[in-house]
Amino acid sequence: MGRCGKCFRDAAFQVVTIMTTTGFATADYLLWPTLLGLLIFVLMFIGSCAGSTAGGIKVVRVVLLFKNSFTEMKRIIHPNAVINVKYDGKSVHPTVMTGVMAFFILFMIVFSIGSIIMAIFTDDIATACSAVISCMSNIGPGFGSIGPMDNFSHLSDAAKLFCAALMLIGRLEVFTVLVLFSKAFWKR
Repeated sequence: MGRCGKCFRDAAFQVVTIMTTTGFATADYLLWPTLLGLLIFVLMFIGSCAGSTAGGIKVVRVVLLFKNSFTEMKRIIHPNAVINVKYDGKSVHPTVMTGVMAFFILFMIVFSIGSIIMAIFTDDIATACSAVISCMSNIGPGFGSIGPMDNFSHLSDAAKLFCAALMLIGRLEVFTVLVLFSKAFWKR
């Protein structure tokens, strides 16, 4: 197998391991071109397929967000038309779309606040942001000092506890964790 074949195999494996959140790393993607690193970072947000126990936003939600964006552009062009978001040939109920958008916004808020907090514990913003998305999406390796050939061991105990909380938020999903902190949930 030539160099090109090995590069393709390494890239394909890293994409699969990030999308399936298995946490494996067979190549140091920090040495790859910046555009490929950016692609891997974006894949960390997307996560896996619907119904998976992996964290992340999930592919189906990303697809619905894109479809909703295009539908909104059509509604601007044709303001009197009734245009629904369709997925798999069926109309998606507006409350489902509202839930998807609310989840995305909350996910990004938790990511942003988490990155700011994590920046207190780390030396660089790449490590902070990738640690947060890696934990929320339950990916494993990230960027910076927690890259594919490194680990989280050098982080302080407080940073590791914060990462553990982010892992719970990612695995249980943001709404579930928020419900746990609501008074209505704990009342009989």
